[in-house]
Amino acid sequence: MGGFWESAMARKNKKSFPDLLNRRTFLISSALLTAQSATAAPEAEEHPSGNEVIWFRYPGGDWNTQALHLGNAYFGASLIGDVKQERLALGEKSFWTGSPVDSKGGHYGIIPGGKDAIQQVRRLIVADQIHEADALAQQYLMGNYSSFGSYTTVGNLLVDFDEHEGDSADYLRALDLRRAVATITYRLGGVRYRREYFCSYPARALVMRFSCDRPGKLGFKIQVDPAHKKHAPTVSASAKTGRWALAGQIDDNQLRYQIQMSVRHKGGRLTEDGDALRLAGAQEATVIYTVATEYRFEPPSYRGGNPEAIASGVMNRLQNRGYEELLAGHVADYQRLYRRTSLQLGGGVGAREALPTNERWAYYDKADYADVGLKEMAFHFGKYLLISASRPGALPSGLQGPWANAMTSPWSGNYQININIQLIYMPCGVLGLSECQEPFVEWLRGMVTPGREVARAYYGTEGWIQHTTGNIWGYASPGSSLDWGIFPSGAAWNCRHVWEQYEFTQDRTYLREKAYPLMKEAAQFYLANLMEYRGHLLPAPAISAEHQSSLGYLEPPFQDVEMVGDLFANVVEAAKVLDVDAEFRQRVAATRERMMPLKIGRLGQLQEWVADIDDPNCKHRHFMHLYAVHPGQQIDPLRMPELAAAARVSMNLRGDGENAQRFDPKYNRATWVCSCRHNGSPTDGSIGGNWSRAWKIWIWGRLFDGNRADKIFSQLIGEAGNENLTTYQQRGGANDTRAKPMQLDGSITTPGFMAEMLLQSQFGELHLLPALPDKWLSGSVTGLVARGGARVDVKWNQGKLASAVITLPKGAAVPPVRVAQQSVDPTQDRRIQLRWL
Repeated sequence: MGGFWESAMARKNKKSFPDLLNRRTFLISSALLTAQSATAAPEAEEHPSGNEVIWFRYPGGDWNTQALHLGNAYFGASLIGDVKQERLALGEKSFWTGSPVDSKGGHYGIIPGGKDAIQQVRRLIVADQIHEADALAQQYLMGNYSSFGSYTTVGNLLVDFDEHEGDSADYLRALDLRRAVATITYRLGGVRYRREYFCSYPARALVMRFSCDRPGKLGFKIQVDPAHKKHAPTVSASAKTGRWALAGQIDDNQLRYQIQMSVRHKGGRLTEDGDALRLAGAQEATVIYTVATEYRFEPPSYRGGNPEAIASGVMNRLQNRGYEELLAGHVADYQRLYRRTSLQLGGGVGAREALPTNERWAYYDKADYADVGLKEMAFHFGKYLLISASRPGALPSGLQGPWANAMTSPWSGNYQININIQLIYMPCGVLGLSECQEPFVEWLRGMVTPGREVARAYYGTEGWIQHTTGNIWGYASPGSSLDWGIFPSGAAWNCRHVWEQYEFTQDRTYLREKAYPLMKEAAQFYLANLMEYRGHLLPAPAISAEHQSSLGYLEPPFQDVEMVGDLFANVVEAAKVLDVDAEFRQRVAATRERMMPLKIGRLGQLQEWVADIDDPNCKHRHFMHLYAVHPGQQIDPLRMPELAAAARVSMNLRGDGENAQRFDPKYNRATWVCSCRHNGSPTDGSIGGNWSRAWKIWIWGRLFDGNRADKIFSQLIGEAGNENLTTYQQRGGANDTRAKPMQLDGSITTPGFMAEMLLQSQFGELHLLPALPDKWLSGSVTGLVARGGARVDVKWNQGKLASAVITLPKGAAVPPVRVAQQSVDPTQDRRIQLRWL
């Protein structure tokens, strides 16, 4: 890797590593400036920060670790950048196998009969007959996964370039995070070539420009190689119009789709070449690509769209728009969101910032994670991913967002409801990106219909519910296996996002028309499904997410008590804000008071189960009982020090997620060092990679331990990260012990937990620098948003607050303010400036 090569060369030449880096800074910065300025929009002509460009000196090979991912929330394209053949792996969010109708003709994964067994399962739990309850639940309370399906790839867009034999020189592949534009430049045969790519949300198109600095030297063949060919896709190509189209169907469910491209060129000649278009003798060409399916998020069929009309509409609307106009529109739209916040952690464009990203990343853990600027880059990259993956009108982001490279995405690319989809959307409020959370909220609203059917079929009650996993087909049933499938508080957790969308925006129309009805009906389900247990109420049956207790799976856990209690508190508050349903909110509040109180166990830990049976050697990746700390607001170190201390014990017991492994001869493979078991075998990945570490960082931030959070953050980048700054959960994924399957949640949630280390706003106050790490010695952040709608800018120096600007909504009262856990009077503190909109 680059870092090791640099170190070896430094020793050979008897020069220090920093000296070599400084010597290269001017050359590399100049190359980046040249690549940036050729097509930059007027507002972006200045040299970008070294922490806002991801770049490499070689083409990508591996999709997970090296590709550059472009997206417009509807679809994505992953850029490899090979000189001879450009391959863009294509995804589109409604490209799913499976169906809303399962193999037995039922909808939403429902297996009839659950409601007839649910009370007996609860009686067994009350009687401490947990294994018997497990067996009955496995028989009657599972979901039918036969038609769940998977997110799947569209295929590959292939561009085969003419006259590209031999070695290239001055190769540069870059993604400018400020403009969401990727570039590739190189020299070959005395000609300088340039490629530019962006995925435009307003245009609903992928736009590509290919050019060279000598007339007649640009030529290529372009086509899409579809992944789904069972139903014989049809291709039409017209050199006269410059249009290319493919009509196809997804293999297993025959969901219709349409791909369209147009090719415009300067000089040269465009011809038809079988199923491709061929350009020869040109100097410049612009290619526009779009894709659509017949999918509609409308049960029960989830079909009815016209993919040809959608794709043709896009192409017709863009046919008279030039490249510069499309680029300007894309950059303006993207920067409207991206520029709402900014972060600087005291770094500049120095030696490390000037390195290619792969070299910088490879050297990161060898230098004691001292490159704080790489964390600044991770903040910008996370914002980029969120804006690129989730926008109004599109489906929400699953585990891989709009990006796909396989017929079956890892973990189906699903909407994983027991932590992952929530991590993806946690940053939206504090970053002021409420628009990016709209697809999640709208998906939840659309899940009410199937959620009601599942509630009636499995529980025999009204209301709506979600369990562990979701998809685009309305799946809301339990999973297909007991060890992970029974997670009845999915709707409760998701309703926290629905409520926080209001807390950060203060949009009462949204609260009245969308959020409150959704939250109320979820609360109605849980009111009807609480069980008397040891003198208190709790939801049952449930497992502590993907984790078996020593007494069995259905031993009552605290996760559901915390999540449902959180929902009840938010429903009461929402009803108060709207001044509605006085009798209902009194019932909800009274019921919440009767729920099982949190407990501190024999180890001093916050108990995972109602029984004090936590294993001190367990390092399992899930720790749902810490929901009370984050994202819930049931434990606060300043107001509940004993519970907060117990939460710290639990976090210490779980560990920070180091990839400690040992070889297990019984199973002939390496396993994580963990006492937890999964179906009787060691739990692969039980310690966890990206998302598990990311959630630990959020929690340690809430516990005001910035240094612990920063330590895990460093390991997230270095141990569970890739050279393209994406992250992965565990080695292997499905059936491959070598791969590092990219999973979006760890990277996309990063700017959110970084923001919360600098600003927190739970418990009705603004807390500045609540968890500032020692290594973030000086810096600034602008544009953060607090609950209640205040916008906050903060500067700090030598670990102390230097200044802050708090801009409050018009007419809002000044909230209580803390600085580094100490109360201050913001009207008297000279470091703090108050403003009103």
